[in-house]
Amino acid sequence: MAIVVHIEEEFGYRSWIWLAEMSKKELIEWWTTHKTVNAYFYAGPVTFPGEVHRIYHEAAYMRAMMDADESFTESDKEFFLVEEGEGRTLTQLSEKLTMPEEHWYMHLHTDNDSYLRAADGEEIYHEGKVSDEEYYSDDYEPCQEAIDEGNTATGKFMKKITEEVGKYYGDNSNNRDSEECN
Repeated sequence: MAIVVHIEEEFGYRSWIWLAEMSKKELIEWWTTHKTVNAYFYAGPVTFPGEVHRIYHEAAYMRAMMDADESFTESDKEFFLVEEGEGRTLTQLSEKLTMPEEHWYMHLHTDNDSYLRAADGEEIYHEGKVSDEEYYSDDYEPCQEAIDEGNTATGKFMKKITEEVGKYYGDNSNNRDSEECN
């Protein structure tokens, strides 16, 4: 049976359900061998092994931040499967679902701010975890894997933006060799 992991992706403000087709030991090994999480910064966990689904999860603490009457409780586990469309619009694909009692949790962001929490509350860090103090210091130098994965992720993200802009504004390639001067 798959381990269910609720992933909150901080950069994209998106939530995901990951059905990790692994044992507890395999999942911990998979996570703890990551030298960096930079590959997931823009795209999120879409390349994680197993099934990954985009969800809409309106946690009670979000409602509390918006001055609603409810506050955060650990039992707030309801979500909807969704599909993200143009302009980050969401299309609901399911009725309200509930996370299993023994689900895991992951916060996915940067190398100082990402962790996996087992159903029993144990926090598990990837190999490349650095402290906030180190990460924000003036002399912090990430490992080569973090640099490479960050550059690759940024390149893919910029390509996606360029393609999306091109759909709305036409040619944006800066290839103007064949244009005539007026």
